[in-house]
Amino acid sequence: MPEMEFRDEHGVLQGVTCSLPGIADTRIAFRQDPQAAEGYAGFDPVAWHVVDRSALEQWAHFLDQLGIAHSPVIVGTEVWLMIFRDPDDIGHHLYTRSTHGLDTSDRPGAGRRLNGATGDPDPR
Repeated sequence: MPEMEFRDEHGVLQGVTCSLPGIADTRIAFRQDPQAAEGYAGFDPVAWHVVDRSALEQWAHFLDQLGIAHSPVIVGTEVWLMIFRDPDDIGHHLYTRSTHGLDTSDRPGAGRRLNGATGDPDPR
């Protein structure tokens, strides 16, 4: 839910600040800038972590309430994920911090660990 809003001199809503469900202690501000957004259309520059699959399902419900289309929950290389596009056609990926434990090594496009990386999805 929005916690703050930003309006221009004509009262037109230009942005909001809100907390993100499933992403503890995270606040984010969204502001309109149509010219800048055009440069990102079709791109997915942002990935977000959520706690677990249940948090992804909460996000799916939240996005459904807003009328925003999204993928189903997807089996990623090590974690669950969901993908959606914002009104400016910018892609967003929501990844779980918890792993699913499934072997996806035979899937085309599956990721693989490099240089002894531990695979800890939550390095805190």
